[in-house]
Amino acid sequence: MIAGARLAIALVLLGGAIVVLPAIGVVRARTARDGEADARSGQRAADLATQQALDAQAAMRGYVLGGGADLLAQYTVSRDSVGQSLEEIERLLPAAKETGEAARSAFADYVHRWADVQVARVEGGDRNGAAELASSGEGERQFASVRAELDQLSAWLGATVMVRQDARQSRETEGYALYAGAGVALAAFAGLVTAGVIHHRRLSLELGRTREELEREQQLASARGELLATTSHELRNPVTALVLAAQLLEDEAQDLQDGDDIGESARQVATTANRVAQLVNELMDLARVELGALAVAREMLDPARLAQEAVGDVSLDGRAERFPVVSALPPEQKLSGDHERLRLVLRNLVDNALRYGRAPFRLRILRSGDAVEFHVEDSGGGVPSDEREAVFERFRRGSTSHGQGSGLGLYISRGVAELHSGTLHVGVSELGGADFILRLPGVGPPGPPSGTMWPAPGGPVQAPGGPARS
Repeated sequence: MIAGARLAIALVLLGGAIVVLPAIGVVRARTARDGEADARSGQRAADLATQQALDAQAAMRGYVLGGGADLLAQYTVSRDSVGQSLEEIERLLPAAKETGEAARSAFADYVHRWADVQVARVEGGDRNGAAELASSGEGERQFASVRAELDQLSAWLGATVMVRQDARQSRETEGYALYAGAGVALAAFAGLVTAGVIHHRRLSLELGRTREELEREQQLASARGELLATTSHELRNPVTALVLAAQLLEDEAQDLQDGDDIGESARQVATTANRVAQLVNELMDLARVELGALAVAREMLDPARLAQEAVGDVSLDGRAERFPVVSALPPEQKLSGDHERLRLVLRNLVDNALRYGRAPFRLRILRSGDAVEFHVEDSGGGVPSDEREAVFERFRRGSTSHGQGSGLGLYISRGVAELHSGTLHVGVSELGGADFILRLPGVGPPGPPSGTMWPAPGGPVQAPGGPARS
């Protein structure tokens, strides 16, 4: 799903690149071409204004030196056209306004202070006076300043044309690069579409195989669970009968003269039969777990009493006396769960500690937040860090177990914990060995923040049935 989302995002981005990159290239190139065209038009207008100014000067001189009305008309038209050409330059290129204004001002001064004055004299009948002034060279000197400003404007426009021509060529080159980028994006788009089709096809095939394998695994698990359940049920009755017979034989051996040997044999038979019975019970629970049929019966439980009962179950050879229970819970703290199954979990953890650990042992009960934690601890070698999850797999024994046990107890115990919305994991005890931690939701008043104990460290801790310790 994540790969498909990434593919879709990539396709959208590439599709956008295919559309946007050429559009950017077109817009930038068109803008550059328009700018160059405006500069060239402005340059032509400047050349035209210079020619119109020269025409106005020549027509004015001809009219003063004896010309007719046609020269006067030509002067008037050329004079007005210069201003129009300069306005056109400023419209095309607002940046040319300062240089254009200088040329416009110089030409206006020439017209008002010289050219129009000469024309007025001729029209007033003083043609000789006007001709005399024209021959003095004053008019040429005034017109020279006009020509200088017009030449400066033309030079500025020529430089602008060169700059904008370079910009246009650069934009066109960028446009080619953007078109090339769009081509690459198009090729990548096509490649991703092809990859997406292939990926979708492969996922479809894998999904079909996965569904078939899942169905086959479910069928095998169901068959395995049914076989375990049937076999365990068939073994349970004869094993129970064997245990009862061994116990009865042990009781009757007490009345016989040589009953000690018979009693010892009976006890060995009973011990072995009890172990077989425990294995049968574990196989039945495994079958229920495999079939998803392991049910729990909820009732209110006293955590401390539950722990004492589990330790009391492990009574062979006086081992339970070596496993003190230390409770750090308020009296009103309760659990909601299956009494027999949780008792079996704790008994299994205590038995494992006694089998594979070393004294001293302890079973601590404390509250962490709203949860109750049972810590089953020993002082042995502990569980290696790389095996702390593996020991909870079915038929898996730790490297320190030396092949003892069925490899089912911890697997079933974690399943029972999870059925109670709890957890079971192993860490390192303060005693130096393993610390198996059963964490279950508590029922009672809200607890202190996670990681704290009740009561506060250093306060009295009351073990059920024992004196307060500090």
